[in-house]
Formats: sequence, C-alpha cells, structure tokens
Amino acid sequence: MKRRTWGPRRTFIVLGLALASMTLFVAQFLKTGEDSAQPVILAIRQYRESRGFYPDSLDDVIKEGLLSSIPYIPSSVFCIRGQLDYFSDRDLDFFCLDFYEQPSFGGLGPARAETRAFVSFDGIWKSDSESSMIDFPHPLGLAMQCAGQRFLKSRARADLELFVKKAIEYSTSTGSYPGIIRKVEIIDVLGNGEIVEVDETPCLCYSSSELVDPARFCFLTTEGSKLFGVYSTQVAAIFRFDLSASPGEWREIFRSNE
Repeated sequence: MKRRTWGPRRTFIVLGLALASMTLFVAQFLKTGEDSAQPVILAIRQYRESRGFYPDSLDDVIKEGLLSSIPYIPSSVFCIRGQLDYFSDRDLDFFCLDFYEQPSFGGLGPARAETRAFVSFDGIWKSDSESSMIDFPHPLGLAMQCAGQRFLKSRARADLELFVKKAIEYSTSTGSYPGIIRKVEIIDVLGNGEIVEVDETPCLCYSSSELVDPARFCFLTTEGSKLFGVYSTQVAAIFRFDLSASPGEWREIFRSNE
C-alpha cells in the first residue's frame, strides 16, 4: 500500500484552520472585553445624568457609588490582559473608554496589540485599525473629531473655529508624530470640502454658513514623510480668510514641523 504524504495542500488547510480559529478567538476576547466594560459605560452615563458632565476619572464614579471597583478585562494563556483606560473632555462633552489586547499564541510570542475604544459621540466600539488617526484614541485627536461633528450639524462660525483650534492642538501634541495632521483625518470628519487656490496653490476649503463674514479656512496638503512605510498626504499649512484686509486675503495661521 502506498503511503500518503503530507503535501502542501494539507499544510495550507491546517494553517488556514489555525488562522481562522485564532481570528474567532480574538473576536471573542474583544467581545468579552466590551461586555466587561458595559457596566462602566452605564455608570459613566448615570454620573453625567446626575452631575451634568462626565466624570474626570473613574475614581469619581466609584466615589459616587455607581461602581464598586474598576473591572479588569479577562485574559487567558492566549492573550495578555488589557486594562481599562478613561478620559473625558468637559468642553466638548464626550468621554472615551478603551483597553488593549495582545494575542500571545499560547506563550509562543506576542502579536500586534490592538486597542479597542468606546467614544461617546460615536456610540460604538472601534479599533485602532479602523481609525484614520495615527495614534487612536488620542484625546486631542478625538476632540478634533468631536468639534468637526459639531460643526457639520451647526455649520456655525464658532464651531468651525473650534475645529481648527483642536486640529492645531492635536498636530502639535501627537506623541511620536508631532506637527502632523494628515489630509485623511480632515476629510474623514468634514468631507471633501471645496478646492480654492491660495497663492495659486489648490487647497481644501471649508466655510461656515453665516451670510455676513463667514469663517473660511483652507488646508494646504502635500506629500509628507513616510508613515509605516507609506507616503502620507499631510496638511502643510492652514490659512484663514481675513475680510478686515483690503482687499480680503488669506492669512497663514499654521505651518507644520515637517
């Protein structure tokens, strides 16, 4: 009788099944983490209902008697345990709760860590791989997104000015990537905008809805340095239209550190 050999096809099948099993395991782990965090989200919302603002820390929720302790995300031999982190922004009235998970393949070695975050103005769980932010969930990056969503609803001058302010703050405080705002981060929040020429250079332009003296900002984008091995289109400068000048002119208010 001819002996069967372990061919490449069987090898690929086994590897495929192993990969599928690991994917299902990670998905279940993430769901377990989200389920563990649900009582915390509920307590945070109850705190806001009674105080009128989100707590500054989870300790405030415990002191209020809405939580007995901060739960840890359950782990196993296949995953490194993540801890719940929290921050809030009173000015923009939102909070973020996040944790990380890192498959360890049964002790054989760590894989890429994945951050999962619940952001109140989105109302859903999202992973860092699903976000255009370089360092999701960065507090100032989320503040920029929240301000942008507020502007899209109101189209008000003050909200557009707040978005630009938060964008500049984010660009100068992004940890490993100081001075960077990527074009995709602007478009993901505000949409494509209109194309306006500033000094004969096409720029992305956004305007508020005021009939008299609306706020107008232009974003000059350019190919920047490589991020994760890929060239990224970045915001090189931000201009504001100044009607007080005669005639009106575009005035630079931000220049990146590239």
